[in-house]
Amino acid sequence: MQFQNVIGQFSAKHKLQNMMASGRMPHALLISAAEGFGGLPLAVALAQYINCENPTVQDSCGVCEACNKIKKLIHPDVFFTYPTVSQKSGDKPVSTDFIKQWRKAFSENPYLTYNQWLTQITDDNKQGNITVNECHEIIKRISLKNYEGKFKVQIIWMAELLREAGNALLKSIEEPPANTVFILVTEQPELILNTILSRTQMLCLPPIEHEAIEQAIAAKIDFERKDEAKRLANLSGGSWATALELMNEEDSEVEDIFLNWFRYSAGNFSVQTASGVLQIIDEFHGLKREKQKLFVRYGLFFIENCLLQKLNGENFLQHQALEASKKIAARYSVEAFEKVTNLLNKLHYQIERNANAKISLHSTSIKVNEAMAI
Repeated sequence: MQFQNVIGQFSAKHKLQNMMASGRMPHALLISAAEGFGGLPLAVALAQYINCENPTVQDSCGVCEACNKIKKLIHPDVFFTYPTVSQKSGDKPVSTDFIKQWRKAFSENPYLTYNQWLTQITDDNKQGNITVNECHEIIKRISLKNYEGKFKVQIIWMAELLREAGNALLKSIEEPPANTVFILVTEQPELILNTILSRTQMLCLPPIEHEAIEQAIAAKIDFERKDEAKRLANLSGGSWATALELMNEEDSEVEDIFLNWFRYSAGNFSVQTASGVLQIIDEFHGLKREKQKLFVRYGLFFIENCLLQKLNGENFLQHQALEASKKIAARYSVEAFEKVTNLLNKLHYQIERNANAKISLHSTSIKVNEAMAI
């Protein structure tokens, strides 16, 4: 994995390149990135960059022995920690128990999500965890001499799942052995112990740049669908994980659910509209979390186009959504659309934090009705 294989995130790459060039690479780096923004692939690209035998100013060479081994996740000085699950009662799993599944999952999709990873290692509805046993394994690994790399690199993916077990790593993170780098990757830095946060340098990744994700989509989809790249990029919210999902399935179901929900929520209150909203809330609650987030992202895209339609007649929607947006744009104010955008952003945040979807959408429905009152 090279920097050039990481979609967008040009500013973050530039910062890391400057750190290396100036010799200021921190011994403990925390990459904070929402799902699909590229935290994990950037961490692996950095591990490859700092161990490359012939790096350029901008990237690893991609062809030396170190690069080839890191690309396959088999370099003896690059270690991975990730959420694991118990296979049986009393089990004390560590990451190396699942290394074959990890290599396969990453090679197929470096932007894999937490839920996608769990489906690789368990059929049950179990939650992943990073255990204190894993922390002890980390301490053992980094205490060994380097086998062949310039640096030992310990990557901890979904570092928020360390929880209290992370206390075992405090001394190692603060004073690691010589030529050892910790790279922690998190989607929720607020859940990481403050004692760990204070020992790391944070690098926050924004959504992937629109042009970069649009180009990546255009390179992946069929030629006949090239005109969809811009629309899918808008819907993705800067997440390559979402973009992949959009490319692999039709989003018409989410479109229908959102349009019906918005019509009911924005309309005048009545027994019929209240019943319609409650029915859709139940339907929304039954969707998988990824589909719930897609619902909100589609909503943000729809409202953005209503606003564009109102301001300058521009609109990237299609079919029934296009016709609906024209009517809605003519009826409601710019201020109303801005309020709904804020409400949907808040709903997306709540879903990402595993809030109760039913309660969250119910509350949002009431507030949308108030915002759209004429």
